[in-house]
Amino acid sequence: MAWSNLLNLNNPIAARLIRCLYTMALVLIAIIAIVGVARGVIIMTRPAPAPITAAAPPSPPTALPGQPAPPAAMPGGRMGRPFFGPRRFGPRGPLMRGPMMRGPMMMGPMLRGQPVLAGAVQIVLVLLRALVMLLVVRILAEMGLAVLSLGERRG
Repeated sequence: MAWSNLLNLNNPIAARLIRCLYTMALVLIAIIAIVGVARGVIIMTRPAPAPITAAAPPSPPTALPGQPAPPAAMPGGRMGRPFFGPRRFGPRGPLMRGPMMRGPMMMGPMLRGQPVLAGAVQIVLVLLRALVMLLVVRILAEMGLAVLSLGERRG
C-alpha cells in the first residue's frame, strides 16, 4: 500500500517534503542557538586575562666552547620572510587574524578584559542570528507551500 501511494502521482509528496525540511531546519537552528549560548556562558565564566607586561627580550643563544656558533636565521624566502614562517595576514586574509577576532567581530579590543560583557554580547549575537535564520527559513517554507497551492487551485 505504501508503495502504491509513493508511485501514484495523485498523492503529492512536495508539501510533506517541505514540512519535513522545515522541521529539520528548525532543529539545526535550535542546535546552533544552544551551542552559541553555551559558548557565551563559557566566555562569561572565564577569568579575566592578566594584564600584559613588558618582558625583557630573550638573550640570543650562545655557543659553548668548542662548538660552532648557531645559525643566525633561516634563509629568507619571498619578501625577506622565512619559507615556513608565519604569513603576514594568516590563512584567511587581513580581517581574520589574531585572538581579537575569535569572539564578536571587530569588538575584540573593547571586550578583551571584560569576559562577562564579551559573553553577553556573544549570546545576544547568537540569538539574533538564530532569529534571522528562523525568519528566512519560515519565509522560504511559506513561499514553497504557496507555490504548491497555486498548482492545486488551477488543476
